[in-house]
Amino acid sequence: LLSKMGLPQKVPVHVWCDSNAVISIVKNAGNHKANKHIEIRFLFTRDLVELGRLKIAYCATQEMTADILTKALLTKQFLKLREKLGVRDLNISSST
Repeated sequence: LLSKMGLPQKVPVHVWCDSNAVISIVKNAGNHKANKHIEIRFLFTRDLVELGRLKIAYCATQEMTADILTKALLTKQFLKLREKLGVRDLNISSST
């Protein structure tokens, strides 16, 4: 998308994943019987990693910032991830 907009990709895009199994499948190009069910989009991801355009790294589930946007979280986890995003509670109170 960036190259079509005239903006070349100079560094790989970092993708954070909380599944070591997925990271292993993407990084190891071997053709394993257990992986026959993998969809074409995952093979495309593997190609991007091999080309150096995509970098996949592990992120613990508890640190996955995207979860605040996609999952119901306990208050403690919600507050932790909200802090990572830099979002603050304004706590506006009316003074009368």
